[in-house]
Amino acid sequence: MQWCFEQRAGVPWEEVELPHCVATIDAPALFIHDRDDQEPRFEGGFALARTWPDACLHATNGPGHRRILRDGAVIKQRIDCFAWVAEFRRPSVADRQPAAMY
Repeated sequence: MQWCFEQRAGVPWEEVELPHCVATIDAPALFIHDRDDQEPRFEGGFALARTWPDACLHATNGPGHRRILRDGAVIKQRIDCFAWVAEFRRPSVADRQPAAMY
């Protein structure tokens, strides 16, 4: 399969593998992966999280591949990974434009 892809796309397989592709992404990521998961294997999620510049990896034991996102403990523990504050400043009086009159 890899050889066929390389022939059709004209690029080496390594260039499209996720750990290689994510190294330059400028966005946070959260990886939640169960250690016993076989599809995809935990090692793959670990490699992605290690390569991604701004990533959190939360490893679980037990919920598996399908139940992991419905696990209340997982949700509660990892919500802080993306905690951020948006600041909206009101314009100063000098910068305010008068409302248009109709």
